[in-house]
Amino acid sequence: MRCKNCETEFDPRTGDCPVCGAVPELDAEVLRRDERDAFAGVTIEEDGGRSEEPRFDNRRDSSSGIYVKQVSVSSSFWSQIIFFLIIAFVIFFVLPAFLIFFLLLAAVWFILKLFR
Repeated sequence: MRCKNCETEFDPRTGDCPVCGAVPELDAEVLRRDERDAFAGVTIEEDGGRSEEPRFDNRRDSSSGIYVKQVSVSSSFWSQIIFFLIIAFVIFFVLPAFLIFFLLLAAVWFILKLFR
């Protein structure tokens, strides 16, 4: 991309112009249907609205008969909270419960082995 202020050539993904610091104006790009379906970012619909809907990708491999369905879901604040709560539940409740169960099982086995 060429800076409109100082005419320096630079990559717009790097941010501002490295010479004059001007902010680049990025043009919207119209994607082909296959590019749009594979794109995982936020798109602007023709009516001007934003679309953050999950993309569904249905593929059928005719040679093997395998049907693949992929769904990309954006991570929101609440999904991250739920994820961390599940991890905390596993760490603080499930793992200690298994540890106590196996320690009790080992103690019973040792006591039975001791008195035989």
